Amino acid sequence: MVDAVLLKPLPYPAPERIVTLGMGSAETVIALGTIPVGVAGVVGYTGGLIAWVVARIRRGRAWAVATVALFIGSVAGVLLSVYLTFLEPFVIGASCAWCLTSALVVTALMWMTARPAAAAWRVVRPAR
Repeated sequence: MVDAVLLKPLPYPAPERIVTLGMGSAETVIALGTIPVGVAGVVGYTGGLIAWVVARIRRGRAWAVATVALFIGSVAGVLLSVYLTFLEPFVIGASCAWCLTSALVVTALMWMTARPAAAAWRVVRPAR
């Protein structure tokens, strides 16, 4: 979340470029349509934090829904990170240290939440 918060306040005059922090030549942050990546990251990590807190303080169905939501959010984050990581060298021509860090964090989060989400899914899914 720290990397998303650090990217969020940057100006967005040319959304086709990315902050490279010395790893490339571009100077601005890529946008997802009209949403800057930093904003998407802050929203995603905040949602993940809320789901994690709910999963920690609640039991029963609320725990299960929050745990599954955290896993689904991390899968979405991994898919977005794969897409952006592909764009960096092949389309943009630069790499972003913050983006790569976020990709590693969200991949670790997905890996760590897979088993609890599988157990929680048994509680959430409707009985057959």
